[in-house]
Amino acid sequence: MLTTDLVRVRLKGSCVEPRYVSTSNGDLRKETRGLIELHQAHQGQSIGALEEALAQHIGDSPRFLVQRGLSKLLMDKATIEVKAAAEPIKVRESVFRLAAQHGPVAPGHVDRLSILETAAKELGITSEEVEASLYADLRAHEQLQSIEDIEVTPLLHRYNMATAQAVLLRANQVRVELEGLKAKELRFLFRSLKFHRLMHRVTRKKDKTILELDGPLSLFNMTTRYGLGLALFLPSLCLFENWSLSAQLTWGKERKSMTFELSSDQDLRSEAKEKGTWEGKEEKHFRASFKALKSAWKLRRSTQVITLSNNEVLIPDYELVHEDGRKALLDIIWFWRSKSIEKKLEQRLNEAPSHLLTALATRLRADRGQASITDESVYLFKGVIHPKKLIDYAERIAVRS
Repeated sequence: MLTTDLVRVRLKGSCVEPRYVSTSNGDLRKETRGLIELHQAHQGQSIGALEEALAQHIGDSPRFLVQRGLSKLLMDKATIEVKAAAEPIKVRESVFRLAAQHGPVAPGHVDRLSILETAAKELGITSEEVEASLYADLRAHEQLQSIEDIEVTPLLHRYNMATAQAVLLRANQVRVELEGLKAKELRFLFRSLKFHRLMHRVTRKKDKTILELDGPLSLFNMTTRYGLGLALFLPSLCLFENWSLSAQLTWGKERKSMTFELSSDQDLRSEAKEKGTWEGKEEKHFRASFKALKSAWKLRRSTQVITLSNNEVLIPDYELVHEDGRKALLDIIWFWRSKSIEKKLEQRLNEAPSHLLTALATRLRADRGQASITDESVYLFKGVIHPKKLIDYAERIAVRS
């Protein structure tokens, strides 16, 4: 993703318009090919050497920001390693301690070599390795082990996507409208929202699905983490055919209220998976722990669509099915607001099936308020969902199919 200093936009009235690049521009394609080859040629070399080569390669190019942005995207998927015979922190501790005992030390001074040799004996490596390892963990000394093998066109499409994502990081509110979603696509949408842990409200009116999202700048806590989730949701949205997005932004040092418009008519290409099979590490751990219990209860993905008042819909994440035929539904809420969660849970209690169990991640509250939650159909957890506790809740609310 692009950092703020690399984002190129136009401001037209109250609208922010990202400055996308043309994937067919001959000069840009030539420059992009040169950048890819430059990065690939520096595999096995230090980041410092790569940065020096980049500075010479780009020079005072009028597309300086674009080329720096493309380099940033290449490095996002690069493998970078610290090459050191011993942990640099321990090497520095040893060398600096010995240096403090010997007084001032300067390059070429006889004491410098003796200090390196003494440190080498302590660490079990050579004095040359001590010197090479001393600052090996600084960015300039880290080594580029491998770079992605990517063609010009996909990288330029990635740049355009990253530009739009960076703009979304300044959002307070986001509204998305999708047309003609089938049941399978609706389930895909919910899986993507849950995977990226976005606070959302989904309603359906005839053939239109309306998605309302909180933006990262509307939160008090964890704006970076949440903002990343919102930005990473955009490639999933681009997999749909007919959609439009409108975001309310807080923009610039003056924190102006601006808008950002995006739709499926624009040529944003997604690298996201086409099937909603994503699963976070917490859910993977939960599923593995549940399976290891070898309980009479089984866990499986839910496909049931629940319609609430005001055309709001939800699709629970899982079904807990007992071998005797009883069943409970499980919906996991990750990020949430204190001021709205009580209303949401009350709505579920009054309108959703009685066997719907809500699991609420208490560590991911996105504001500073307090919420009183005592409903027996709400399972509160910190970082890990415990299957045994979950089953206790399911036993209380499950119904026969």
